[in-house]
Amino acid sequence: GLHTNGYSLARKLVFRTAGLSPDDIIPGTGQSAADVLLAVHRSYVPSMLPLLKHKRLHAMAHITGGGFPGNVNRSLPGHLDAVLNLDSWEIPPLFSFLADMGKLSENELYRTFNMGIGMVLFVDTREAAGIAESLRQSGEKVFEIGRVESGSGKVRLVHGI
Repeated sequence: GLHTNGYSLARKLVFRTAGLSPDDIIPGTGQSAADVLLAVHRSYVPSMLPLLKHKRLHAMAHITGGGFPGNVNRSLPGHLDAVLNLDSWEIPPLFSFLADMGKLSENELYRTFNMGIGMVLFVDTREAAGIAESLRQSGEKVFEIGRVESGSGKVRLVHGI
């Protein structure tokens, strides 16, 4: 869901542009506009605490306002880039609806919304499978969405890696 991303734009697109009322179903979601826009932001703390206690994470980024470029880059030192594969997870229908209503470019979508990824973890590749399993056991959906490579502290959004 939206979590904490782009609510002003989402409300404008849902109510003004699409002309929906709070009780209308947002196409593709099966949920009313009110349910989508008022969904409780879930806490990642229960899933993250075991990983933090055992120091299994190099860094993490909560994808809030500013989307991927505005959050992931803050987790990177200036000599590394995060290369994120936009084809590595399924985008929730809500974001397709918002993109269509607002005629939003792909860059705008990923700069404004989380596009279905609420938290990005930077982990050692040797630890990735165990960390993913720990998260799945906590009820999280886990996707390997990219890699870190030499660069200049930027986030690069690509299709296919």
